[in-house]
Amino acid sequence: MIAISLKPLKDVLVNLKYRDPQYLAVRRLASAFDFNVASLLVVLNGIISYQLGIPGEKYWLEFADFFSKAGDVNAELFKSFLVEARCTRLLSQKLERVKRVLSSDLAVRLLEDGLLYCSNLRVLVSELARLLRSKTTSKTILFATKMYGYLCDLAGAEPNYADIPIPVDYRNAILSLTSCIVEDCRGKDSIEECAVVLTTTKYAKYVQEAWSTVCSHLSTPCLLLDVFTWLFVGKAIEANFKPREAVKLFKRDYGIDVPVETAEQLLECAERYVRSTQTRNPS
Repeated sequence: MIAISLKPLKDVLVNLKYRDPQYLAVRRLASAFDFNVASLLVVLNGIISYQLGIPGEKYWLEFADFFSKAGDVNAELFKSFLVEARCTRLLSQKLERVKRVLSSDLAVRLLEDGLLYCSNLRVLVSELARLLRSKTTSKTILFATKMYGYLCDLAGAEPNYADIPIPVDYRNAILSLTSCIVEDCRGKDSIEECAVVLTTTKYAKYVQEAWSTVCSHLSTPCLLLDVFTWLFVGKAIEANFKPREAVKLFKRDYGIDVPVETAEQLLECAERYVRSTQTRNPS
């Protein structure tokens, strides 16, 4: 049912990315640096884009603004940016990730040829997983790869998303629940608490399997579908999960009409959960 509901938006997905604030942030980085340096910046910020404290849209625009003015790439600048952006949760962990990649062969390769992985993004996924000692299904690794794909697109090098799974971050976990694609909440009655459970390694794989089925029916790469799902959930949360209001906000901010019937399908199960009066930041 979800795939059928999303079918009318299939062609829209290709152009939606150009309206994504995160795409605009990557474009600014590509204007301030050559593609080699920009590729490294995009990957580095992608792997630390978690526990932000501010919406991801705002975070990436602030990141692009900061580094475009800084004109350099090093761990100290990342620390300064995170402090300035008030995104200091797990600061030492994030800086360790930045340092590990900066001192790696991957950084050397990107600085020599920033578009090296565009034709096979799965190789980048594997490289990042190895460096960070993480799984290839990790949400931050997949997200960093998606953002790198944006840079490829900007450079005119069509990114090969292949069969890379969707990043199971908080927003996609929320949508998995509101769309009824996942129904087991492990005893949690709050949609926020349940979404957090779904982002854990133990359960994220089931969410990815479900969305991979949807992507297969749509003949659309999951990383490309993620452009829509991530942006839509941001507006749905802002609209308190009311379909008509979410559609209005999506049209206002991205200039794209989402059929009300599609929004209703995607938010069909929202009322099954007891929502707290303060929804956590949708970063």
